[in-house]
Amino acid sequence: MQDAADLIASVPPFDSLPAGTLAEVASAARSQRFEAGVTILAQDGPPSDALYVIGSGTVEILDAARLIDEPGVGQAFGELSLLSGARPSATVRAGADLVCLVVDGEVARRVLSTAGGIAFVQSSLRRGVLQSLEREPRSLADAIEAAGDRQGAIDAALKIPQQACGLVDDGSDAAKVGREIGASIDALTRRLLTFSIAELGEPPAPWAWMALGSEARLEQALSTDQDHALAFDPGERPDAQVDPYFASLAERVTAGLEAAGIPRCTGDAMAIHPLMRRSVAAWSGAFKGWMTDLGPEGSLLTSVVFDHRTIA
Repeated sequence: MQDAADLIASVPPFDSLPAGTLAEVASAARSQRFEAGVTILAQDGPPSDALYVIGSGTVEILDAARLIDEPGVGQAFGELSLLSGARPSATVRAGADLVCLVVDGEVARRVLSTAGGIAFVQSSLRRGVLQSLEREPRSLADAIEAAGDRQGAIDAALKIPQQACGLVDDGSDAAKVGREIGASIDALTRRLLTFSIAELGEPPAPWAWMALGSEARLEQALSTDQDHALAFDPGERPDAQVDPYFASLAERVTAGLEAAGIPRCTGDAMAIHPLMRRSVAAWSGAFKGWMTDLGPEGSLLTSVVFDHRTIA
């Protein structure tokens, strides 16, 4: 019991729980050893009925028999299927010397509904998105990233509709088409950032360009518009001292995406607007404000901005 409590207390999503709740979780957990090669969760098989925390050894995560991840000690799996009741999107197979703490489903669901649990699930979703990017063919994205100038990148990206039609003709499902479109838009965004920085000079502060909403989730359709944001860290300087550079950078990238057939967002969810271009400190304050705003604005902005993914 004490070993289980010590392990659970040190890893997400349990590490932010109060002591009493940790004791409840530990009492609902059992230690289970798995022989190497045993399938714990099967892709498209029965939903997970527990949350698994690796105490020793590793597991193999496979998509259609292709190895995509090898979580180790302290990492958890089964959370998305447990929460949604959906069939697992990948197979989980035991590696050597695997021992897991298996947390009862009802208790695990309560943990996953806490603030720390929600952050853990969001992190899992982002990791899945990045893994899907690595697995998918990247023919058009590679062509965009190989472009030698701004117009070359835009010209390559104008083939996105042709690419999507080809995928549909080949029988690809909507999820794969959405990922392909999203990967190509990611590639175009990175190239536009590279060319724009070459024109403007080096940025005056550390920065991150983020995709939002459906682009962050790689759930793009041909009728998509732009959804992006920018964060920067001015250090001791006032935000206004460095913001003009990032405003110019944002306009160049936004105009390039528009030229490639991706229209500007009518809801202003773009880095050209100060609402979506802030310092890290200002973003932190904005998130806290939106989370406490029960009205339409808070609901709308949290629904868009909580789904975010760094592009560059």
